Amino acid sequence: DPAPSEGKEASKAETDEKQLKEKSDTNADSTKESEKNSEESKEVETKEKEVESNTASSEKDEKDSGEKSEVEEKKKDENTANEEKEESESVSEQKKGQRRS
Repeated sequence: DPAPSEGKEASKAETDEKQLKEKSDTNADSTKESEKNSEESKEVETKEKEVESNTASSEKDEKDSGEKSEVEEKKKDENTANEEKEESESVSEQKKGQRRS
């Protein structure tokens, strides 16, 4: 009686086909998930690089600002010294002028 055995084979083939389809769907889902994770990783890396770049940039700005302050400080000191020197020369000129008269 070959008919029942054919039915079993057909049913087994359908079961196998369903299992293959499920595996295929699972694999497709896994692939999608992997691609999504890969994209998120890239985004995170990009953001980390931006943060590093911004940090380096602000550190450089701080350093430049500090150097600028030092230069400005030196200029102030030089100007003050020059002004004091001029005042002292001016005072000594006045004294000389007073002695002459």
